[in-house]
Amino acid sequence: MAAPLIACGVVPLGGLLQLALVEQRRGEHAGALDALTFEPGEASAVRRELASLAPVAVVCGYRLPPPESVSTGDPQAAEGAAANTGERTCDRLLAEAGVRPNAWCAEGAQAVADLRRIESCVSAGGTLAARPPAGVVAESVVDGIFGRLLGVRPPARRHPFGVRARIEALGRAAVRLRGGSPWDRRIEEIEALACALCAFELAAGNCLLVGERAEGMVVLPGREPLRRFETRGAVPLVERLALP
Repeated sequence: MAAPLIACGVVPLGGLLQLALVEQRRGEHAGALDALTFEPGEASAVRRELASLAPVAVVCGYRLPPPESVSTGDPQAAEGAAANTGERTCDRLLAEAGVRPNAWCAEGAQAVADLRRIESCVSAGGTLAARPPAGVVAESVVDGIFGRLLGVRPPARRHPFGVRARIEALGRAAVRLRGGSPWDRRIEEIEALACALCAFELAAGNCLLVGERAEGMVVLPGREPLRRFETRGAVPLVERLALP
Protein backbone atom coordinates (compact mmCIF):
# COMPACT_ATOMS: atom_id res chain seq x y z
CA MET A 1 0.00 0.00 0.00
CA ALA A 2 1.31 3.46 -0.91
CA ALA A 3 2.37 5.68 1.96
CA PRO A 4 -0.13 8.45 2.80
CA LEU A 5 0.67 11.92 1.52
CA ILE A 6 2.06 14.37 4.08
CA ALA A 7 2.04 18.13 3.65
CA CYS A 8 3.46 20.65 6.12
CA GLY A 9 2.94 24.25 7.18
CA VAL A 10 5.26 26.57 9.09
CA VAL A 11 4.54 29.93 10.74
CA PRO A 12 6.61 32.15 13.05
CA LEU A 13 5.99 32.15 16.80
CA GLY A 14 8.16 34.71 18.52
CA GLY A 15 11.74 33.75 17.78
CA LEU A 16 10.71 30.14 17.11
CA LEU A 17 8.77 28.34 14.39
CA GLN A 18 5.49 26.44 14.59
CA LEU A 19 5.35 23.31 12.43
CA ALA A 20 2.19 21.37 11.56
CA LEU A 21 1.28 18.60 9.15
CA VAL A 22 -1.75 17.12 7.48
CA GLU A 23 -1.86 13.53 6.30
CA GLN A 24 -4.30 12.00 3.85
CA ARG A 25 -6.61 9.46 5.46
CA ARG A 26 -7.17 6.00 4.08
CA GLY A 27 -10.05 3.53 4.28
CA GLU A 28 -13.49 4.56 5.51
CA HIS A 29 -12.34 8.10 6.29
CA ALA A 30 -10.72 8.70 2.91
CA GLY A 31 -11.02 12.32 1.87
CA ALA A 32 -10.39 13.72 5.34
CA LEU A 33 -7.00 14.90 6.55
CA ASP A 34 -5.44 13.89 9.83
CA ALA A 35 -3.60 16.79 11.43
CA LEU A 36 -0.77 17.04 13.94
CA THR A 37 1.14 19.95 15.41
CA PHE A 38 4.61 20.10 16.96
CA GLU A 39 6.06 22.01 19.86
CA PRO A 40 7.53 25.31 18.66
CA GLY A 41 11.20 24.95 17.79
CA GLU A 42 14.27 26.57 16.32
CA ALA A 43 14.95 26.65 12.60
CA SER A 44 17.51 23.85 12.78
CA ALA A 45 15.03 21.50 14.49
CA VAL A 46 12.29 22.25 11.96
CA ARG A 47 14.76 21.75 9.12
CA ARG A 48 15.70 18.30 10.45
CA GLU A 49 12.07 17.31 10.94
CA LEU A 50 11.14 18.33 7.40
CA ALA A 51 14.03 16.25 6.08
CA SER A 52 12.74 13.27 8.06
CA LEU A 53 9.08 13.69 7.05
CA ALA A 54 9.83 14.24 3.34
CA PRO A 55 6.49 16.03 2.74
CA VAL A 56 5.06 16.42 -0.75
CA ALA A 57 4.94 20.19 -0.18
CA VAL A 58 5.59 22.81 2.48
CA VAL A 59 3.87 26.18 2.74
CA CYS A 60 5.29 28.99 4.87
CA GLY A 61 3.21 31.75 6.41
CA TYR A 62 6.02 34.30 6.16
CA ARG A 63 8.00 36.05 3.46
CA LEU A 64 10.58 33.97 1.65
CA PRO A 65 13.69 35.39 -0.06
CA PRO A 66 13.66 35.95 -3.82
CA PRO A 67 14.20 32.70 -5.75
CA GLU A 68 17.39 34.04 -7.38
CA SER A 69 19.06 34.68 -4.02
CA VAL A 70 18.21 31.16 -2.89
CA SER A 71 19.95 29.66 -5.91
CA THR A 72 23.27 31.18 -4.83
CA GLY A 73 23.30 28.96 -1.75
CA ASP A 74 24.39 31.88 0.48
CA PRO A 75 21.95 32.34 3.42
CA GLN A 76 23.39 35.77 4.25
CA ALA A 77 22.94 36.96 0.67
CA ALA A 78 19.40 35.62 0.64
CA GLU A 79 18.59 37.39 3.90
CA GLY A 80 20.03 40.68 2.71
CA ALA A 81 18.17 40.49 -0.60
CA ALA A 82 14.86 39.75 1.09
CA ALA A 83 15.28 42.56 3.60
CA ASN A 84 15.87 45.13 0.83
CA THR A 85 13.46 43.94 -1.85
CA GLY A 86 10.47 46.10 -0.92
CA GLU A 87 7.00 45.56 -2.37
CA ARG A 88 6.56 42.66 -4.75
CA THR A 89 3.78 42.14 -7.28
CA CYS A 90 2.18 39.51 -5.05
CA ASP A 91 2.24 41.95 -2.10
CA ARG A 92 0.45 44.61 -4.15
CA LEU A 93 -2.19 42.19 -5.45
CA LEU A 94 -2.85 40.82 -1.97
CA ALA A 95 -3.16 44.31 -0.54
CA GLU A 96 -5.69 45.16 -3.25
CA ALA A 97 -7.64 42.06 -2.20
CA GLY A 98 -7.64 43.27 1.41
CA VAL A 99 -4.89 41.05 2.82
CA ARG A 100 -1.74 42.33 4.48
CA PRO A 101 1.47 40.87 2.97
CA ASN A 102 3.88 38.76 5.00
CA ALA A 103 6.78 39.98 7.09
CA TRP A 104 10.30 38.65 6.54
CA CYS A 105 11.41 35.79 8.82
CA ALA A 106 15.11 34.91 8.72
CA GLU A 107 14.64 31.80 10.88
CA GLY A 108 11.88 30.58 8.61
CA ALA A 109 14.04 30.96 5.51
CA GLN A 110 16.74 28.84 7.14
CA ALA A 111 14.24 26.09 8.04
CA VAL A 112 13.25 25.48 4.39
CA ALA A 113 16.59 26.22 2.72
CA ASP A 114 16.95 22.59 1.57
CA LEU A 115 13.66 22.54 -0.33
CA ARG A 116 12.98 23.37 -3.97
CA ARG A 117 11.10 26.63 -4.52
CA ILE A 118 7.77 26.39 -6.32
CA GLU A 119 8.86 29.23 -8.65
CA SER A 120 11.26 26.81 -10.31
CA CYS A 121 8.23 24.76 -11.43
CA VAL A 122 6.45 27.72 -13.03
CA SER A 123 6.73 28.49 -16.74
CA ALA A 124 7.71 31.91 -18.07
CA GLY A 125 4.00 32.52 -18.65
CA GLY A 126 3.21 31.91 -14.99
CA THR A 127 1.70 28.44 -15.44
CA LEU A 128 2.30 25.74 -12.84
CA ALA A 129 2.55 22.08 -13.80
CA ALA A 130 -0.63 20.13 -13.06
CA ARG A 131 1.14 18.38 -10.20
CA PRO A 132 4.42 19.91 -9.03
CA PRO A 133 7.25 17.58 -8.01
CA ALA A 134 7.37 16.38 -4.40
CA GLY A 135 9.32 18.37 -1.87
CA VAL A 136 8.56 21.91 -3.03
CA VAL A 137 8.19 24.92 -0.75
CA ALA A 138 6.04 27.99 -1.29
CA GLU A 139 4.99 31.12 0.53
CA SER A 140 1.40 31.88 1.45
CA VAL A 141 -0.45 34.45 3.56
CA VAL A 142 -2.49 32.93 6.37
CA ASP A 143 -5.38 35.41 6.15
CA GLY A 144 -5.48 34.82 2.40
CA ILE A 145 -5.82 31.07 2.96
CA PHE A 146 -8.68 31.56 5.41
CA GLY A 147 -10.27 34.14 3.13
CA ARG A 148 -10.33 31.59 0.31
CA LEU A 149 -11.76 28.90 2.60
CA LEU A 150 -14.43 31.17 4.10
CA GLY A 151 -15.27 33.33 1.09
CA VAL A 152 -14.75 36.48 3.21
CA ARG A 153 -11.79 38.05 4.94
CA PRO A 154 -11.66 36.54 8.42
CA PRO A 155 -12.02 38.77 11.48
CA ALA A 156 -8.80 39.65 13.28
CA ARG A 157 -7.14 36.71 15.03
CA ARG A 158 -7.32 38.64 18.35
CA HIS A 159 -11.15 38.63 18.16
CA PRO A 160 -13.13 35.59 19.43
CA PHE A 161 -15.06 35.54 16.15
CA GLY A 162 -11.76 35.45 14.28
CA VAL A 163 -10.56 32.41 16.21
CA ARG A 164 -13.88 30.62 15.70
CA ALA A 165 -13.96 31.40 11.97
CA ARG A 166 -10.48 29.96 11.49
CA ILE A 167 -11.26 26.77 13.39
CA GLU A 168 -14.56 26.28 11.57
CA ALA A 169 -12.84 26.81 8.21
CA LEU A 170 -10.46 23.94 8.92
CA GLY A 171 -13.36 21.76 10.02
CA ARG A 172 -15.25 22.40 6.80
CA ALA A 173 -12.10 21.46 4.89
CA ALA A 174 -12.18 18.05 6.64
CA VAL A 175 -9.04 18.67 8.71
CA ARG A 176 -9.26 16.50 11.83
CA LEU A 177 -6.79 17.04 14.67
CA ARG A 178 -5.40 14.01 16.43
CA GLY A 179 -4.81 14.25 20.15
CA GLY A 180 -7.33 16.88 21.20
CA SER A 181 -9.65 19.61 20.05
CA PRO A 182 -8.59 22.58 17.91
CA TRP A 183 -9.94 24.75 20.73
CA ASP A 184 -7.07 23.50 22.88
CA ARG A 185 -4.46 24.87 20.46
CA ARG A 186 -2.56 28.11 20.11
CA ILE A 187 -3.67 30.33 17.26
CA GLU A 188 -0.27 29.76 15.63
CA GLU A 189 -1.01 26.02 15.52
CA ILE A 190 -4.28 26.73 13.73
CA GLU A 191 -2.47 28.98 11.26
CA ALA A 192 0.27 26.40 10.66
CA LEU A 193 -2.44 23.82 9.94
CA ALA A 194 -3.98 26.21 7.40
CA CYS A 195 -0.59 26.43 5.70
CA ALA A 196 -0.31 22.63 5.73
CA LEU A 197 -3.76 22.38 4.11
CA CYS A 198 -2.64 24.89 1.47
CA ALA A 199 0.47 22.75 0.89
CA PHE A 200 -1.75 19.70 0.35
CA GLU A 201 -3.81 21.62 -2.22
CA LEU A 202 -0.60 22.80 -3.88
CA ALA A 203 0.60 19.20 -4.23
CA ALA A 204 -2.75 18.30 -5.79
CA GLY A 205 -2.56 21.20 -8.25
CA ASN A 206 -5.65 22.83 -6.73
CA CYS A 207 -4.12 26.24 -6.12
CA LEU A 208 -3.59 29.75 -7.41
CA LEU A 209 -0.16 31.36 -7.74
CA VAL A 210 -0.05 35.13 -7.28
CA GLY A 211 2.82 37.35 -8.37
CA GLU A 212 5.92 37.20 -10.56
CA ARG A 213 8.26 34.23 -10.70
CA ALA A 214 11.46 36.29 -10.42
CA GLU A 215 10.28 38.21 -7.34
CA GLY A 216 8.68 35.35 -5.46
CA MET A 217 5.09 34.13 -5.59
CA VAL A 218 2.34 33.44 -3.06
CA VAL A 219 0.18 30.33 -3.29
CA LEU A 220 -3.49 30.21 -2.25
CA PRO A 221 -5.87 27.23 -2.20
CA GLY A 222 -8.38 26.91 -5.05
CA ARG A 223 -8.06 27.88 -8.70
CA GLU A 224 -10.50 30.82 -8.68
CA PRO A 225 -9.04 34.22 -9.63
CA LEU A 226 -8.06 36.49 -6.75
CA ARG A 227 -10.77 38.98 -5.87
CA ARG A 228 -11.19 41.47 -3.06
CA PHE A 229 -12.39 39.72 0.09
CA GLU A 230 -15.69 40.92 1.51
CA THR A 231 -15.75 41.92 5.18
CA ARG A 232 -19.42 42.66 5.78
CA GLY A 233 -21.09 40.33 8.26
CA ALA A 234 -17.85 38.85 9.53
CA VAL A 235 -18.36 40.38 12.99
CA PRO A 236 -21.78 41.42 14.36
CA LEU A 237 -22.35 45.09 15.10
CA VAL A 238 -22.53 45.86 18.80
CA GLU A 239 -23.29 48.97 20.82
CA ARG A 240 -20.31 50.71 22.39
CA LEU A 241 -20.33 53.83 24.50
CA ALA A 242 -18.40 56.86 23.33
CA LEU A 243 -15.87 58.39 25.67
CA PRO A 244 -16.55 62.00 26.67
